[in-house]
Amino acid sequence: MKQRYIFIFMLICSIRTITYAKRPLQSIRTVTEIEDILPLINTYQTCGPCTLVAFDIDETLIWATKPKARSEWFNEQLASYTAQGLSAEEAMKHFFVAHLTAHAASAIFPVDKDTNLVFEKLAQQNIHVLGLTARAPMMSTITTEQFTKANIKFPQPIPRWNEIFIFDGPRDPVMVVNGIIYSSGQNKGLTLGLFIDALSYKPQLLVFVDDLMYNIKNVQTFAQQRGIPFLGIHITKYEQLIKPLLDAGIAPQTVAQKAGSIPAIL
Repeated sequence: MKQRYIFIFMLICSIRTITYAKRPLQSIRTVTEIEDILPLINTYQTCGPCTLVAFDIDETLIWATKPKARSEWFNEQLASYTAQGLSAEEAMKHFFVAHLTAHAASAIFPVDKDTNLVFEKLAQQNIHVLGLTARAPMMSTITTEQFTKANIKFPQPIPRWNEIFIFDGPRDPVMVVNGIIYSSGQNKGLTLGLFIDALSYKPQLLVFVDDLMYNIKNVQTFAQQRGIPFLGIHITKYEQLIKPLLDAGIAPQTVAQKAGSIPAIL
């Protein structure tokens, strides 16, 4: 009788294992340092050889010294004006010029000094890399300039994506420039889904790195609906190490050194 129970228990465990194995991976992890994403991705690459890693830009890869150039200020302004009954388009008429002007005048630092190293490691593994930003297409030129200022070498897109093209977004058309999707504030999950549809492309593992959890969950929802294994990475370095120093009034150059945005001067 005891052996029968053991056999039934083992059979149930086997059925559960098969069931779980068939379920697509859906995981969200939190890291502080950008290099910590590499072992996470390597763990899950058994899902298949075609891995796509999409990176947010603001406060994920770079941060601006001018407060009005940061996405937190932009989001606060948008929330304030839309709370007054304005549409997003009407709201931005009140503050977008100030936001754009601050971008043009701001010094730019990488969030993490090891960003280029991570990009190199991903390239060595033939992993596809995209940018997925809430920025508008009109900011594509300044985005390129800011990566140069921050000494970040954003990966060249694979040939199929190495062009400027437009596709229909959730609400408005979306532009892709040099491997960066400019979503103009539209839902990132829906936007990425329409991008993948436009290319008839389906990664065997989708990784999305962002400093804002709601963006990660939106992309996760898309991945779940499509049955694509998903790894969301919530990167908190800006929120935990950079923003508190800026809020304390410490000079941006010093903040960059203390937080590990740039190598410390010995």
